[in-house]
Amino acid sequence: MLNANLILIGIVILILLKNHIVNNKGIIYAIIALSCFQIRLMSEAFPISAFEHYPFILRLVLINGLLGFLVGPSALLYITGVFGNFNKMKSIILLLYVPFFLFLINFIPYWNLSLSDKILLFENSTSTLEDKSFFLVPWRYFMTISEYYNSFLGGIVIIYIFRHLIRNTNLVNKRAFNSIFFLGFVVFLNWMARLLFFLPKIFNWDKLITSDIGEIISLGLPISIILIPSYFNENLNKSDLKFYLRLVNNFSKNGGKSEFSDDAIINEATKILNYLHQDKAYLSPGFSKHDIVTRLNIPQKTVTDCFSKVIKIPFPKLRNQLRIEYATELFRNNAHLNKTISGIAIDSGFQNRASFYIAFKEVTNMTPVEWIKENCEFELVEELEVANGEGSKSTMSTQIRERRV
Repeated sequence: MLNANLILIGIVILILLKNHIVNNKGIIYAIIALSCFQIRLMSEAFPISAFEHYPFILRLVLINGLLGFLVGPSALLYITGVFGNFNKMKSIILLLYVPFFLFLINFIPYWNLSLSDKILLFENSTSTLEDKSFFLVPWRYFMTISEYYNSFLGGIVIIYIFRHLIRNTNLVNKRAFNSIFFLGFVVFLNWMARLLFFLPKIFNWDKLITSDIGEIISLGLPISIILIPSYFNENLNKSDLKFYLRLVNNFSKNGGKSEFSDDAIINEATKILNYLHQDKAYLSPGFSKHDIVTRLNIPQKTVTDCFSKVIKIPFPKLRNQLRIEYATELFRNNAHLNKTISGIAIDSGFQNRASFYIAFKEVTNMTPVEWIKENCEFELVEELEVANGEGSKSTMSTQIRERRV
């Protein structure tokens, strides 16, 4: 059963990397949370002797309590990235890593123990070993803190997911809603699975969870992820979910959540947002409200009402925001190594470089050159524009340099 467990979790990690890493580097946070959580489950489900043929896994199992402090913060960092709140929440979530680093310092003497002593401490802590293994918090108290703290944090992650879904139901289409709902449900099921190991210890019900049941529970995490094909095989950041929630989070700061209750107009607004997201019609320089009217066969007045009463974002502002986000994605993929900024401006739907600069500054509070310097591996040294708006690779090579990190 342990072999099946390791194979399944390995397959899950590889496929998540393959399907997500190119467009969503945040998947690394999800994999850290997934791996650490699975280590915790396996440490409860299998005897320590089962890991003797897997020395690396054995050493991770021995410090599963410490790894547990990485699960909640890493999961929250990933989920906030999906919801578009990453920059807003990042500083708060990073504080949640503090317990991990504090206990890592507490563990410094532990690293000097022999493997046999570490195993002895894991199976049956003794006062002799505890005295020389930790600076401040002994093993038995540390494990108790780890259990309570991480169970509490797991509950916060679950509440965070479903709170966002409930608050933004009207702006999330069915496919995106289902994907994130089932992801939240998987988190909930595996949180409950962890409690099945934890609660019996508190109430002395240890005999209720036999070794066979424990091994089956430990398989639940990789299997449950595999059973969500819409998440497992797709990049969630490409789904409509992030698009809609980003609009709510970035643009409704003053107006708050729309309280407009006309279901017909709400449905038309959702149709408009879906059209913008999927067709990217805003990349056409002449794109206007009239194009939405013609393409979706929605009356002009209804389109105006959708933007003013439901979306609550002026059409020109939304159009510029989407164009700038497309341009920043091009910059992240180093398009500025092969094209001038004027060329990227035109590709993003702007008629000229000047209008692109004005919109870029308004959306990001930076010029394109400053943004590239902050966010890209290669930065522009100077802005040299070619008369025809396109630069050859040899010409552009004089304008960029590798960013020094």
